[in-house]
Amino acid sequence: MIKATVPSYHPVEDVHGRCYTVFVIEVYHLGRLQRTEKRYTAFHTLHKQLKKVVNTPEFPPKRVRNWNPRVLEHRRQGLENYLKSVLKLNPVPKPVVSFLGINTVTRNENVEASLLTFNYETSTVHQPIVTFVSDTFIASKTNSCSLIKDMVVEGVLLGLYDATGNSLQNL
Repeated sequence: MIKATVPSYHPVEDVHGRCYTVFVIEVYHLGRLQRTEKRYTAFHTLHKQLKKVVNTPEFPPKRVRNWNPRVLEHRRQGLENYLKSVLKLNPVPKPVVSFLGINTVTRNENVEASLLTFNYETSTVHQPIVTFVSDTFIASKTNSCSLIKDMVVEGVLLGLYDATGNSLQNL
């Protein structure tokens, strides 16, 4: 299941000095959080692609160069609602997966169960190695503080809450 939010936006200046707004997209997929930034025009291009393939939800209208925070916030909410509606389609269209920058995951057509196959050519197949300066298991018993952060608890909390501490059940 893919979940996505558009929690914020911010202005960006290009190399020619022109300003535009980008929307931050947080994608939750296979227990991982991925952040990307897209302009309104990228969302609009996605919408035009999807209209050719599926019945699309309502897309937020474009207002020409309106930098009013209230208008930008309204647009952010509209884009988030649009993205959530598109992700409810079954199956999620390939242009949406590409737009979000998700690693390719395909459903095995021979098995109707929820077995998923990774495309290992485009995804990382190992975890980074963590090293420690001292052996934490032989540390003195007088030191009651653990030298290793509880990575399992942090991972579960990140899975249940986003970076701002909001619950993900409302996605």
